[in-house]
Amino acid sequence: MATIMERIVRRETHSPRSAAVVLVLIIVSVVALWVATELILHMAGGPALLATPGAIMQWLVSVPDLVPRAAVVAGAAAVAVIGAALVVLSVAPGRRARHRLDVTGVAVADNSVIASAVAEEVRRSLDMSAGDVVVGVGHRALDVTARTSAGRRVTAAEVGSAAQAALAACRIPPLRVHARVVADQRGQE
Repeated sequence: MATIMERIVRRETHSPRSAAVVLVLIIVSVVALWVATELILHMAGGPALLATPGAIMQWLVSVPDLVPRAAVVAGAAAVAVIGAALVVLSVAPGRRARHRLDVTGVAVADNSVIASAVAEEVRRSLDMSAGDVVVGVGHRALDVTARTSAGRRVTAAEVGSAAQAALAACRIPPLRVHARVVADQRGQE
């Protein structure tokens, strides 16, 4: 069983599915209650609320003849897209753009905060100008791009090791670092 701290981190780093689940359950419940009510009224011999179960089945069977084929295909495509979206929502990991920090207690940092901290630390350690280092943070990897100006030589290995040092200084669990160096093309047109 997970400790309370692990559960807190899990709640902060993964998005809840409760809104989608509640919406689907409400729709399914309303349809099920309506069908049950129609069946009970039909069995009791009372008048239907909207239509009798037999009339509903008859309408469903005759839809291809009554409605243009394009409308049937469009309706089927819409149902397929909604179904695919629900399957993806149920299977996808649902991770938020956050990472747990290796500190005592619980600390979670947003990826944009991590990117800013790493970019600033790499810029300082390599003595580069502001805006010359761009960092992107994913769930398992860190992409660092350093833009060098004329006369300045920086290697991808230096950028990568500076990024690793920045990650360690920020107490962020190890991420794969993809470092690249590009020549500055700004203002040279």
